[in-house]
Amino acid sequence: MRRLAITKRVSLEGVADGWGSDCFALVTPASYAEYIEFSAMKDKTELEAVSYLIDFVKKHLVSGKVNLLDDDGKTVLGELLPEDVDASKDLVDKLFSEIVGVSLDPKALSTATETSPTSEPTTAL
Repeated sequence: MRRLAITKRVSLEGVADGWGSDCFALVTPASYAEYIEFSAMKDKTELEAVSYLIDFVKKHLVSGKVNLLDDDGKTVLGELLPEDVDASKDLVDKLFSEIVGVSLDPKALSTATETSPTSEPTTAL
């Protein structure tokens, strides 16, 4: 099947502790046919849907860089591989939302802070 060379760079900064601006993934966007296929997932069990989601992300992953632990337990920057997707729910969720074009607005996720009540205004006579 012929594929257009369309990729999107997804920042993975903050996906895990210590993941900075040097952590990223290149992914291909979802096609309309995949949107239709994905829409049919509402009739599947949760296990089937999660399995589909992971495979979907792996299929769209082109390349990337992430923090890995070396043999000495030190953090090193290395290649993001499809099998790495299984290691993190946060990684799967982030990549999936970017692949299907649903970017979450961080401002929409923050909780509103309440202000303390103000006293009634008084007027001096």
